[in-house]
Amino acid sequence: MDGRGAAFLENNGVVLVLFETPSGFAIFGFCGLHLYAPDALESVWLNFTSDSMARDAVWLKDFLPLDDKSNAINDKTGVNGQLAEMIMKCRRPGQELVVGKAEYKSIEIYLGIPCLHNEIVMELMWGMKRFMHALVPREKLELPKEDRLLMSRGLHILLSRHGFDDVKPEMVNEQILRAASSLFICDAVEQQHHEIGHSDKEVLPEDVTTKLLADADKYDDKINKLTCRTAHKKSLSNYRTRDRHINMLSALVRKARQAGKK
Repeated sequence: MDGRGAAFLENNGVVLVLFETPSGFAIFGFCGLHLYAPDALESVWLNFTSDSMARDAVWLKDFLPLDDKSNAINDKTGVNGQLAEMIMKCRRPGQELVVGKAEYKSIEIYLGIPCLHNEIVMELMWGMKRFMHALVPREKLELPKEDRLLMSRGLHILLSRHGFDDVKPEMVNEQILRAASSLFICDAVEQQHHEIGHSDKEVLPEDVTTKLLADADKYDDKINKLTCRTAHKKSLSNYRTRDRHINMLSALVRKARQAGKK
């Protein structure tokens, strides 16, 4: 394991997040494991389906309002002294700093802190910007329109998978987020059943299936019927739950679309 990975473990996987607000910068803690999960691009948004979940996902460490933050982080002039002091005060040795703009990676040069910025980080920033006022109560200003991220990519992937390609960013509300979150969980359970059952194998030829059925009594003592029935019931229950959430999401999307036309 390299030094960066060791430091990650020493900090219990917690990373710092530098979050820019209209009037300054805030520092948050966040479980970095979410950023490195195999399905991170599709799942990070799940931590921000409501303001209460957002507050559980990230925790505010400090907030610095600035009269002029336009040059607070500059690849030529460095990092604003107050901002640098706040970052260093909140950071533990070896801890990674997550930044919302590629140019903010210049912090690596001026403060010697490893920074992370990629498309998964932008999923995190989407959620934090959505619930900015709940996360940074002292921030009273609104985000400029150009700073408001479009729909989370992970959410868009899920909606598209289920035929909701026409959902516009402004239509997304907490109800839609919660329904989509429940649907994501159902999809994950179904995928798990798929992998356990190896359902990607080829379908047995009809003559083989017929023979297996005819000889079913020979396998009575070789198959745990209770386990099979339990697995089948769970799979069927999940399938029905998934259908309910799809129907609920469809109704919520229609409602949001109609509200937008008024």
